Amino acid sequence: MTARGLPEERDRPKANSDGCSSCRLAFVVDPTSKPLAPGQRRFWLQSRLFPDSSVCNDGVVLWLEGPLDPEAWEAAVRQLGERHDAFRTSFHEADGAGRVRVRERADVVLQHLDGGRFEGSDAKFREWLDEEARRPLDVRSAPLARFTLVAFAPERHALVAVLHHLIMDGTSFLQILPDDLVEAVELQSGKPALPPRGFSEFAELQRDLMTSEASVRSREHWRERLHQPPPPLDLTTDRAREGRSVSGGRRKRWLSPSTLDGARDLASRLD
Repeated sequence: MTARGLPEERDRPKANSDGCSSCRLAFVVDPTSKPLAPGQRRFWLQSRLFPDSSVCNDGVVLWLEGPLDPEAWEAAVRQLGERHDAFRTSFHEADGAGRVRVRERADVVLQHLDGGRFEGSDAKFREWLDEEARRPLDVRSAPLARFTLVAFAPERHALVAVLHHLIMDGTSFLQILPDDLVEAVELQSGKPALPPRGFSEFAELQRDLMTSEASVRSREHWRERLHQPPPPLDLTTDRAREGRSVSGGRRKRWLSPSTLDGARDLASRLD
């Protein structure tokens, strides 16, 4: 079985993910609350200002080709919550500030959907993807994610994940979790269990880094360099904006499997 991932562009702010590919962190269950990581603060603020909005949702489609055991994939998705504390994390407010709580468990479940409902229409599938990505996630209740397995044929499935940007973005999902999911499926055949991974300690390390002497020197350097801002651009096309909230523009492009394989082959030869 092979897996191919395709990030879905959603109406959400563009942001760089805060992560460290070389970190190997200890498993953490912390019923007490801790401060937000710096990169989480803006998304927390958005969730407080617009609690019924899906602007911070991130949608991802992982295509699965080959024979598939639905029960094994249910177990694999469930184990995400056991291994990655991001899926057991919820958020609340205390003393006017956002706080993080890592729970002992969260029910990360895999929903099933018959792809026949789309009647072979890509447009109908994309419409459903948009609707699914726009359903809000409650930041007060873990997990801040939804997983759906769409069966188009016995050997063709799509794993659809909707994640809140407070815990993960689509790019990180595609870089980290597909291998975890495949390994967890193989675990059903008796392979050794996967070691748990955590995020809480990394967030604490990041907060320490932001207050370190090197970080303070860096901020002072750029404050001095940017003390005099550059002159504003004279945009001849500028105009008065409407008094409404917008989530930005987007452009979708769907690529065929052969095009994606060709792009990967070209990238590997140019690397």
